[in-house]
Amino acid sequence: MEDLSKLIESARQAFAEATQPAALEDAKAKFLGKSGTLTTMMKGLRDLAADQRKAAGAEINAGTYVARRRHPPRDPHLDAD
Repeated sequence: MEDLSKLIESARQAFAEATQPAALEDAKAKFLGKSGTLTTMMKGLRDLAADQRKAAGAEINAGTYVARRRHPPRDPHLDAD
C-alpha cells in the first residue's frame, strides 16, 4: 500500500507540474494510458484478497480522479461525469 501511495503522489505531482499541453499528455500516458501505471494497478486488483482490494481500489480511484480532473477529456460531451 505504501508503494501505491507513492505512485499516486507521483501522479499528482506530475499533473500539478505539467503546464504545457505536451507535458499533460505525457503525464496522462504515463499514469492513465492503456498501459499506464495507475491503469496497470487497477488491473492488478483482481490478484488481491477481497479485504485489500476494496482499500486499494479506493486509493487508486482517488489518484485517478485527481489526475482526470487535471486533464479533462477533449470533448466534455463524451464524459458526462
